[in-house]
Amino acid sequence: MKRYIFATILLFLSYFPLIFGQISTHEKPFSFKSDISDFKKNARTEKRLPSLDMKKIEMEDEEDDARGMPPRFGYRQKVDYNLKIPANGILCRMAIKYGD
Repeated sequence: MKRYIFATILLFLSYFPLIFGQISTHEKPFSFKSDISDFKKNARTEKRLPSLDMKKIEMEDEEDDARGMPPRFGYRQKVDYNLKIPANGILCRMAIKYGD
């Protein structure tokens, strides 16, 4: 019995170096290598969503509460935004803001 336990432990230890799935190249990400001023210079895409009708949302929340539904934690809006990858293909940024 002790042989089987020892063989099992030995088997697990022999495969231990193979269980790491990600290959590391020891490179720093672009955002770590760059100076913060580089980020300010890089253009970013900015999208604006229309302002929310908070009175309507509050009324819906009150109705849902009266029906015993759980509280809402977000508001769904349809969007179709894509990042345009810069020529260097290294850093993409998008800001999404509410209001007009």
